[in-house]
Amino acid sequence: MTIPLTKRGAPLTLGKEDLLAPGVRVYAIKHDGAIYIPFIAADTPGNGDVSRFLDSLPTDVTIRVPCVINRILAAALKRRGFVETQEYAEEVGEWVEIYERLKAAPR
Repeated sequence: MTIPLTKRGAPLTLGKEDLLAPGVRVYAIKHDGAIYIPFIAADTPGNGDVSRFLDSLPTDVTIRVPCVINRILAAALKRRGFVETQEYAEEVGEWVEIYERLKAAPR
């Protein structure tokens, strides 16, 4: 399964992200063989749209969600097998926290 990605080169403009899933505004890009999702927001918080989006993420690719500041989102990611770790971000010249779920091994 694949998820739609943000149009290549599109700027991250808070509040103006594409609806890449029903009721969920997402900025998602492919980088170094992984899908990075630096922004996730529900149009209607609390109705389960973000949970359904997270459940729909493919398992055949590594998913990384950097700089999670929402404790509810952090808990939702952990429930789905994401592990909190760090990654060096050259763009900002420092280590940043990420939630990462490695791609599943082929069967």
